[in-house]
Amino acid sequence: MKRILILHVILGALLSLNALDWLDDYDLAHAKALKENKIFYVFIVSEDCRWCRKMEATTMLDDTIQERLKKSFIAVELTRDIDIYPESLQAKMVPKHYFLTPNEKKIYAVPGYWNVEDFSSILDDVERKFKKIKESELNKM
Repeated sequence: MKRILILHVILGALLSLNALDWLDDYDLAHAKALKENKIFYVFIVSEDCRWCRKMEATTMLDDTIQERLKKSFIAVELTRDIDIYPESLQAKMVPKHYFLTPNEKKIYAVPGYWNVEDFSSILDDVERKFKKIKESELNKM
């Protein structure tokens, strides 16, 4: 019994090492996105949204999605009507996903639940658009 408990603790620790470190403060996440020059991903949910819970329990726990978000994004999860974030990021429908440049320019905004395959495709689109924005900014210099 003691070995099972120890194994459970070790497995839990290993899983938490791989877990995405969600931020819960818009301003803090924005500052980090600026500092690291990464895409700023704002995930807005509500307390009573079953699709939000499904997104959190499935797509957001997928190892591939977590690794992609860790590598190229600064992710913040906010609760509509509770957390503070800019009015320009409206979330009449949740879940709502905003992908912003570090300077808060909208790259992509999409509502709803997405399975792993579809969300991965959205991340592909966001990364392509972000790359074009960065290249365009370099050409202006």
